[in-house]
Amino acid sequence: MADATVRRRVGKAKQFFSEAVERGLIDANPFAKLVSNSTANTKRQFFVPAAWIEKCIALADPNWRTILALVRYAGLRCPSELLRLKWCDVNLPESRMTIHASKTEHHSTGGIRVCPIFPELRPFLESAWDAAPEGAIYVVDRYRGNSVNLRTQFERLIKQAGLVPWPKLFQNLRASRETELMAIDPAKDVASWLGNSVPVAMAHYAMATAESFQRAIAEGTFGGGSKSGAICGSIPMGTYGIPSQTGERKNPGFQEENRVEMAGCGSCKGAVMGEEGLEPTTSTL
Repeated sequence: MADATVRRRVGKAKQFFSEAVERGLIDANPFAKLVSNSTANTKRQFFVPAAWIEKCIALADPNWRTILALVRYAGLRCPSELLRLKWCDVNLPESRMTIHASKTEHHSTGGIRVCPIFPELRPFLESAWDAAPEGAIYVVDRYRGNSVNLRTQFERLIKQAGLVPWPKLFQNLRASRETELMAIDPAKDVASWLGNSVPVAMAHYAMATAESFQRAIAEGTFGGGSKSGAICGSIPMGTYGIPSQTGERKNPGFQEENRVEMAGCGSCKGAVMGEEGLEPTTSTL
């Protein structure tokens, strides 16, 4: 099992036996010293370019076009938030929609949030509205049964588009959207739109992309580029797994860190610490 899965199950066992200790049923918790705090598994993070989803959308039926657009361009959780979205929750004139999230119903918000209808999403919602029958309740009116396997159908669609299925098919669509938005809008706003906290977004969704890295090189922190051209330390950069024509990835379909070792900057190269140390002494003030 993945490390995150092990930690999650240990946490549940720890909670269970902790209650038993408090009730006096056992003397000690056998799981007390095991690590149970959750950690992000960045090995399964994968940025899915919008162009790939457009390829899938071009081959999909109307319902699947709406599904893919809502998950990739609005970051909806699939299937929980996706299948609960009703037309009464969609306000096209004001470009906003209300999302009901069963995952966060226990939060102070009651699991209800307002998400913008982004320009990339609007054409798909308008088409779905025009095609919806009179009296339609749900935005996605098919694939609602318990026996429906959206993952299997999505994998089939991805392969038809000439692509290779990536890890965590739907969650990485949501993560890709959050990554894009955080490059433009304040993190707190983006987190509120997509229904998570900023720490959770940073740990489990936001990714470093090759495009951001190249943009940073070209534009610099303040738009003028770096004057010294040297940076101390290492810079992580994400990579995409691009499928070859044979159907295999030329590099793995997971986000991997490529560490670029940079030379020390001229200001610290060869410097020696004085006897006083880092803090100023009374004799130097």
